[in-house]
Amino acid sequence: MLTRRDIGILIALAILAAATALMQSHRNAPLRPHDRAIRVTISQHIAAFQRRDTQAAWALASPNLQARFTSPNGYMAMAEAHYPALFEAQNFDFDDRAKRLGQYEQTRVQNLFLTDQRGKGYWVAFTMQKQPDGSWKIAGCQLRETKALNI
Repeated sequence: MLTRRDIGILIALAILAAATALMQSHRNAPLRPHDRAIRVTISQHIAAFQRRDTQAAWALASPNLQARFTSPNGYMAMAEAHYPALFEAQNFDFDDRAKRLGQYEQTRVQNLFLTDQRGKGYWVAFTMQKQPDGSWKIAGCQLRETKALNI
């Protein structure tokens, strides 16, 4: 015979199972075109840094970001000085979909977890800007070392 307590526990477990299933279906849903485009741009940017391909990295920077530097070489020097983990990335995993930044539909933040060649972990947040031609460009980056493991 089920008691009220048992029924309450069963209801709580059913709600928890439904919420978990809903979250999983959201995470496994196909990416929207802008999410795919943002991930491709970030992946290409990291690959350009790893190859030390100044022109390719510069081409993926937004006009606003390019305006802050005098040249592609200045941009690459800043990146090497402040974001060495991007040059030494061994692997990285995107954390969910890009999130709209405030009320601005054309600006999004894409988070990822990166591990460098020494095994250090980093949370990285790329600010992305949609361009008039529909492409997405890097508008900024925040990198924070973490003790978390990418399991």
